[in-house]
Amino acid sequence: ESSNPEILSVDGTVQRPETDTTVILTPIVKFAVPAEAAAEGYITGKGYGMELVIKGTKFSLEDGQQVYMQDAYDTLPAESEASWRSIPTIAAWGNPKAEAELTNEDGALVMRHKSGGVNQYELHMPFTAGTEETAQLIPRGGKTNVEFRIMRGEKATGMWAYIRGMDGDHDMLRLKFENSALGIQYGGTDSATSWKDLGSTISLNASAYCDVKAVFDSSTEGETWLEQLYINNTPVLDEKLRIRDMGDGMKMIILASKNGSQGAGDVTLKVDSVKAWTDVKVSQLLGWKDAYLTENGEKVEQLKAGTFTPEFVLQNYTGDLQSVFLAAAVYTDGVMDDVVATTVNGTLPSDGLRKLQAEDTLTITDPAKQTVKYFVWDSAGRMAPLEKVTQ
Repeated sequence: ESSNPEILSVDGTVQRPETDTTVILTPIVKFAVPAEAAAEGYITGKGYGMELVIKGTKFSLEDGQQVYMQDAYDTLPAESEASWRSIPTIAAWGNPKAEAELTNEDGALVMRHKSGGVNQYELHMPFTAGTEETAQLIPRGGKTNVEFRIMRGEKATGMWAYIRGMDGDHDMLRLKFENSALGIQYGGTDSATSWKDLGSTISLNASAYCDVKAVFDSSTEGETWLEQLYINNTPVLDEKLRIRDMGDGMKMIILASKNGSQGAGDVTLKVDSVKAWTDVKVSQLLGWKDAYLTENGEKVEQLKAGTFTPEFVLQNYTGDLQSVFLAAAVYTDGVMDDVVATTVNGTLPSDGLRKLQAEDTLTITDPAKQTVKYFVWDSAGRMAPLEKVTQ
């Protein structure tokens, strides 16, 4: 039986929830017995439950990371999963008769040659959920991280990997795998087609996976910088480098076979994993920007005697409803003598800034001796303070 059949039914049907959800599957065994032993004609026994985490459709926030894509390719992506998963597609160019196919083998995404020229198709892998046509950009602003692990097929002597911005005029980085060497190029800032070499070639084991990690900084409008680049955990950059601008954001990875003698069924390339995320502080997504007293709906600019309602300006860009605990207290000569508190249980919308008022009022009798302090926590139980957002 399933603890949540609406998400995971006993016949294996999955309906993806918005957020990661744990479902327990419990085996039930029925033993046939003589009719006189049990009215039902059988005895029922339950086994130990097995916990399964059903991944949600929304991106996750993990350890200060806003994750847009993370796939280890334990299964082959299907278009029916496009609402929550990046769907790679094969694009033919030069010769529309060139064909390849995608399979899942040993926990990797594998592209196998079918027909035509091996240098006349390429694999497009969006950075967000959906197909190339439907996937959104990772928006520019701040630092965007990309990690992927790829390998050429045994007979593929060449493969190029591109990291693309908003479109084909905004390709930022190109990795040229040729035989046992890797050449690195970055998009020049002088035109949409110029490429410039980044150092000398790097020796590689052609029959092993290559790990790539890159960090792009697009904090300044109209500029994109390659801040870090690692090949097999070895840094390549001595200092950050200005490259071709990404435009409105980052679109996808493109893997293109360039040459080789593959026959039908031969492996062209393999992808073990891809991850794309932005580094963020939780306070940049969930926090509070201001708090003050109000009178008749208007902000009280200077403390005075009277009865007032505390108001909080909260920020939520996490993509999910959030819980917060709000409190305002009056202190007289440093001693608390009045406090109001409001709990918001999982209903703070993820729509940017939102004003919330306390459910009760505070009374100020002596503004010369009294002060008001404001507290914003993630919950009344944990009481982990949320940072005040200043940016």
